[in-house]
Amino acid sequence: MKVSRSALRSGVGALAVIALFATPAVGAPDGGERHFGSAVAPLLAKHCLECHSPAVTEGGLDLSQAATVSTGGDSGAAIVPGKPDESLLLERVRSGDMPLDRPPLSEAEQEILKRWIKDGARWGGAAIDPVAYSSDRRAGYDWWSLQPIARNAAPQLADPDWVLNDVDRFVLARLDAQKLRPAATADRRTLIRRLYFDLIGLPPEPEAVEAFVNDASPDAYEALVDRLLDSPHYGERWARHWLDVVRFGETQGYERNRIRDNAWRYRDWVVQAFNNDLPYDEFVRLQIAGDVLRPGDYDALTATGYHVCGTWDQVGHVEGSAMMRTAARWDHLEDLVATLGQSFLGLTVHCSRCHDHKFDPISQQNYYQMAALVGGVNQAEKERTDLTATRDPRREARLREEAQNLRERIAAFEAEIRRRHGKGETAARPVEGLELFYLIGERPGDDVPDRARSDSGPSLVKGDGPRFATKQPPREFVDRVRSSGELTIEAWITPENSQQSGPARILTLSRDSGARNVTLGQDGDRFDVRLRTTKTDGNGLPSLASPAGGVKSARVHVVYTFDRQGRSKLYLAGELAAERTTGGDLGNWDDGFRLGLGDEFSGGRRWNGVFHAVGLYSRALGADEVRRHFETRSENVAAGEPFEALLAGAPDAQRSQHRELIGRLRAAEDALAQVAFSGTAHVPIPRQPPKFHVLSRGDFRNPLQEVAPRGLEALSRGGLSADFGLAPDAPEAERRRKLAEWLSDSRNPLTARVMVNRLWRYHFGRGIVDTPSDFGFSGGRPSHPELLDWLAARFIDGGWKVKEMHRLIVTSATYRQRSNVRNEQAENVDADNRLLWRQNVHRLEGEAVRDAALAVSGALNRKLGGPSYRDMRVKAGNNAEFTDPTGEFHDEVNRRTLYRLWARSGSHPLLETLDCPDPSVMAPVRTETVTPVQALSMFNNVTMEKCGERLAQQLREDAGDDAKVQIQLAHRLLFAREPTGRETSLGEQFVSRHGLAQYCLVLLNTNEFLYVN
Repeated sequence: MKVSRSALRSGVGALAVIALFATPAVGAPDGGERHFGSAVAPLLAKHCLECHSPAVTEGGLDLSQAATVSTGGDSGAAIVPGKPDESLLLERVRSGDMPLDRPPLSEAEQEILKRWIKDGARWGGAAIDPVAYSSDRRAGYDWWSLQPIARNAAPQLADPDWVLNDVDRFVLARLDAQKLRPAATADRRTLIRRLYFDLIGLPPEPEAVEAFVNDASPDAYEALVDRLLDSPHYGERWARHWLDVVRFGETQGYERNRIRDNAWRYRDWVVQAFNNDLPYDEFVRLQIAGDVLRPGDYDALTATGYHVCGTWDQVGHVEGSAMMRTAARWDHLEDLVATLGQSFLGLTVHCSRCHDHKFDPISQQNYYQMAALVGGVNQAEKERTDLTATRDPRREARLREEAQNLRERIAAFEAEIRRRHGKGETAARPVEGLELFYLIGERPGDDVPDRARSDSGPSLVKGDGPRFATKQPPREFVDRVRSSGELTIEAWITPENSQQSGPARILTLSRDSGARNVTLGQDGDRFDVRLRTTKTDGNGLPSLASPAGGVKSARVHVVYTFDRQGRSKLYLAGELAAERTTGGDLGNWDDGFRLGLGDEFSGGRRWNGVFHAVGLYSRALGADEVRRHFETRSENVAAGEPFEALLAGAPDAQRSQHRELIGRLRAAEDALAQVAFSGTAHVPIPRQPPKFHVLSRGDFRNPLQEVAPRGLEALSRGGLSADFGLAPDAPEAERRRKLAEWLSDSRNPLTARVMVNRLWRYHFGRGIVDTPSDFGFSGGRPSHPELLDWLAARFIDGGWKVKEMHRLIVTSATYRQRSNVRNEQAENVDADNRLLWRQNVHRLEGEAVRDAALAVSGALNRKLGGPSYRDMRVKAGNNAEFTDPTGEFHDEVNRRTLYRLWARSGSHPLLETLDCPDPSVMAPVRTETVTPVQALSMFNNVTMEKCGERLAQQLREDAGDDAKVQIQLAHRLLFAREPTGRETSLGEQFVSRHGLAQYCLVLLNTNEFLYVN
């Protein structure tokens, strides 16, 4: 028999397999065939099928199934069943000629082939799946991360004295195998600083440090851990990590990059989920299908913001041609699948869009089956405004009933007051709290009188064009607004067009210098309101804007309200269009400002349009009132004597009763606002998707076979089925429900492994698998595979409780080790510290650096949640631009950096130089660089300078003028320790030469402040 070399060049096992498979007809399964399935088939898959499979048949040979093997390749048979020594396959393998250009088969592998041929070269019943077995070039179904989670027992150790919990047993077993010893336990000052930054992302207060250092109780450390896990700041710290993973941003990205005003609701949900220790399986389910699993539930609804927190191409989806829109949709689906696969499963599923995955057992068909599961997830240029939900259905119903009963009692009470005081029940009843009201269109003269009350307020004087202003400031109105803490602006207007930008000023309460109490403006096709409160800047920024498209060249009813809880709402045509929590109060309003319509007194941008009526109130109108005003044309309101004037003449008991009823109603409404939600959120728009097909080379113009929604076959080895029983036209909601259940199933081999690895990574600076979002062939290999599985199993068995995993990890002796140790033997054996013979040093992330600087200087506003603050310059328009920070330093912008508006392609020199990623891409691991630019940014950043100044002020207040005492307190605040004698001496010299503020700025730039040991 002669077999040409060219026919066997095909690859690794071409020869080997030719002989192997030129066999007689296959008989019934027996021991030989079982040997084939367990030993021979993996060998062939590893060495041969890359070149000899249905997809690639080098030399005309397909070695994946018995039928094609029996016929052989271009050179005929290569084995003689029962006679290995006469088989050319084995001869070539033994000589090292084959596999070609690859390492030769080991003696053990050659023995497997020899035995198989000798036993008759029997073939198993089914074809060999080319991706069933792993090789040195790719992963198969037998890849380590795709196997069921093993429930390993903790290793038994010869010397377990160092061990504090079972985590340490796994770590010490690896160290013992390399004859290494762990480092000593870190001192308490190091430990408390490490715990604070790891668990809540903030530095410990000096009082907390001293209390812990001096606490002699045996459970002092564990008690500290529990206090930090119970802190509301824990959720902020760990939400930041998760938001990195899912590439959370608050602008669209791409060219338009418009702001998503309500994306913060998802961020706040993540914070609360961590704080409430929401089981991780539920955390997963709610993000995938919260609106389906718990309809009408506010938290479940906002959780689905996960699907829409990435980039979105407005030009492609909305403004482009039909082909562009289709292409943009398929690109967006790839992004959804990529995020889904990497965040929850640690797999790069999206790499299969155009072809089978080159390294992992994921086919192109698998990709489109997964895409079909999220194929109904959509978003649009505008956020969803039609949403109603509740946090507590029973309490909401009870509060609504209570509020309605109180309204009825108040109405009856006020009617009785009117009757008793001779006004009659049918007397005209003006809107309560109406302070100024102008019917501008009713008379063409120069003056427009105020019609709100009998003792008329300041008239409007007409200027050129549609411009009006009061001659005198409406001081009484401002006094009433400051006293009530609430405001409503109501306007009936007709804009000239939707192209006025700036914003053009429709209504202002301002002075000649341009400073303003409030401004209602038009910016293109949006209305924009800027309200000055004690939490905003002097011009009322950040502003509240209506969604795009709200401005039309037609009469429109615009209402803006601000209540005592700091909530701003903007209504158009009787319906809520936008809302945000502005915060603060109106105590800083200037009563010397004049009211202007159509312009601002600083000579700013004029507004072009027609005024019909304008009203200002010293209270916040409710949604029902706004709707009623729109429906009844409130521009035609009748003037009448305010109810307050009637009540003033009533007996004390009646006035007291009225105050009590009003107070109870406001309390009920405030409570209801915390429970019920009605308005706008950035969540998906679910639509029934079309049927899905595999696309040839990923080209939507070339569809191939139809596919049904289903999971990944590669995850099925532990009994988890990839078949969801869904038809190609299955309902959208059912698709996401099944996906959520599949991802969170305890039999899923990846979900728990991936999450516990993420937790481990943030506590040690590196994961057990050092590629947290890639557990496939291209990712890292686990340094402690048994420990990873033990943690994953415990995570599942313990109810998927994240805080319990934190507690387990940080109470281990492994976590408590010193980091600043030298061990020459360990450095030679394990220079990267993969075996954890010491703790790792890591630099604080950019957000934590800023937060820590604000905290130690006493400037940090620790308010939780709510709309994001904006510290950058925003250029609105067709394409939004976000440039350098404004340099503001006040309560609203001095919140934790988590609450900053995270704009894609924005600019923040300090955060960027400290490696904060752009939220356009996933960042499961942040780059940690050391560059001269970082020091320059730290020294020259306005926020850091002001933190240094504020810290110096705090030191003077707390330590007096004694430089030595100031230096001691500074070290306690920043480093959780006392200064050395040399540090004190050098510090005193520096302070005397350069001042305390500069000294504080230097301390904020030290490695000891920026790094956690």
